[in-house]
Amino acid sequence: SWAQTAPNYMHSDQHIYANHPTNDSIVYMGCDGGIFKYTYAAAPVAANWASLNAKLKGHQVYAMKTHPSDALYLMSGFQDNATGASRGNLASWKNLMAGDGAWPAFDKVTPGIHYTSWQFGSICRYPSAGSTSPVFLTAGGWSTQFIAPYVVGGTGSQLYGGHDRVRRWNGVLATP
Repeated sequence: SWAQTAPNYMHSDQHIYANHPTNDSIVYMGCDGGIFKYTYAAAPVAANWASLNAKLKGHQVYAMKTHPSDALYLMSGFQDNATGASRGNLASWKNLMAGDGAWPAFDKVTPGIHYTSWQFGSICRYPSAGSTSPVFLTAGGWSTQFIAPYVVGGTGSQLYGGHDRVRRWNGVLATP
């Protein structure tokens, strides 16, 4: 039977597998999260999933935004692979949020403030360009698409989200 045990993780949407050609204890799995290698050891009983995605160049992108004044700062929502941000270095991306990365955005007035989203309208705000501690604006769970769109509009600090109706957040910490 299959079970997820931390820290050995592989994404649950598996699509294809391949056996190692000479080692029956190794299998490779292709899934929405990329390619993983599984190694089994009989004594002691142990199993390890290892990601092989460090140099993998393919991802399914839901949405992408560029910083309004820094061409080396991009954010992209990746299907099953979080929201990645280059934060000034296109060769070194950081994951800002887990799950299905969705619509990213930059505040138009203060572009260091940026937003990420994921499943069912969950949105969080990062207060500065290098911040790793987001403020959660919504918890999701609304009547919405799996990947719900939103935009920064108005004077630049309002968010408009496409849920069961259009929702607006006035200012960066306001509730809908």
